[in-house]
Parts: sequence; C-alpha cells; structure tokens
Amino acid sequence: MFLATHYIYHTNNDLVCSAKISERGYQAMQAFFNGHQYFLNITGRNVSTLFIPHCGSVRKLTRTLYSLFSREDNAALIDVIGNKHSVPIAKFMLAIGDAQSSKTMLLERYLWQHNIPIISPGSVSHWLDNTVQYMTIARMSASNTKLVPLTLNVLHRLKLEKILFLYSNSAYGRSALQIISDRAKFHHIRIQSVIKVDNTAESVNEAANLLATTQLLPLAILAFVNEEVK
Repeated sequence: MFLATHYIYHTNNDLVCSAKISERGYQAMQAFFNGHQYFLNITGRNVSTLFIPHCGSVRKLTRTLYSLFSREDNAALIDVIGNKHSVPIAKFMLAIGDAQSSKTMLLERYLWQHNIPIISPGSVSHWLDNTVQYMTIARMSASNTKLVPLTLNVLHRLKLEKILFLYSNSAYGRSALQIISDRAKFHHIRIQSVIKVDNTAESVNEAANLLATTQLLPLAILAFVNEEVK
C-alpha cells in the first residue's frame, strides 16, 4: 500500500482549505496517476493508495498525520461521510511526496518510527542534506547546496558579476539568502541589491515594478507557505 500527500487545494489562510483544486495540484494528481499506472504495468501489482491532499496548512496536515499514525499498529481512518476504518501500518510500503520541504520533514516525523521510506519529487532545502537525521528520505531533485554553486558558476562564466536577489520572507527564503551570499563571494559575484518579498499582493507588485526597471540580473528564491498571494 502506498501513502501519498501533495499540495492540491487553494487556501486563503492556514485554517480553511477551499474546494478549488489548484493548477499545480491538478498536475500533481495527473503525475501520480501516471506513475501508479506505470508501476502497475511493469510489476503487474495493483497497489492501493491512501492519498492525503492538503492546502499548504501545516496544522491541518499535522492533525491528519497524527490521527493516522498516533497508534503503534493501526492507522485510524475516517472517510468523508464519517465512517471509521483501520489499516495496519505495516501495509504501507512507501510514501510518495511531498514536494515541499517543510511537508516532507513533517511526514518523516511520523513515518520514520514505522520504517516507511519517503520519495519526494522536490524538497530541495539544504536542511534535508543531513542524511543521518533524515535517513528515510530520498529526493528526485538536487539540494539547493548543489544548485546554488552551479547557478553562480554559470553566471560567473557569462561574466555577470552583479545580481539583484529576491527572496521570500520565510525561513526557507532567509536560509537561501545566507547560502547565496556565502557562495557569491567565492564566485566573485556581487549581490548589488536584496529585496525581501512578503506574501502579499502589494509586496509582490512592488518587486515586479522594480524588476521592470532594473538593469541588474534578477535571481529569485521565492517560497511562500500558500500558493495564493494574499
């Protein structure tokens, strides 16, 4: 049995998920369906899947995972019409997702004690580079500790020595700023200007207006908690 989780629904805040599926969520569902079909084709095994959609809310996903894995042997499930079910945790072979680093770390917190491995299509945060702490997580994308030097090396070869850096006002954005700042010195690239972007329409519009007038090469690391900008 597979366990899968991904950002599917839009949300206006951290408490209420709307019924509207986001474009990225729709694409994720298509990708998962195709992957499931491919697994069936090459193995002949039709594995059932428990899919946990979410809207970016850490609190709602935490409550869902706690209700599932708070017991040692059985995952407690309640369907959309209120019926209760119980599934042996030992039946879960693999967890697929999440693409967001914070959600992957949250998922790992509940699954590692049951030895359920996680494959993430994204989760590029350098926090997950600690393979001793996160030994059950495999990523299909390179960590930003590898992506950042590669990007800066390309800029250096193109003789682009001054950049404008935009980052989201989040833990991920601030840590990315630190990595970029440290690595840029090594590659002799100067960060001429730094812009912090909040998760508001006003802040995003201000950044967009600045980009439209600057002559510097923009380099952006934007990671908001929710897909919709307030």
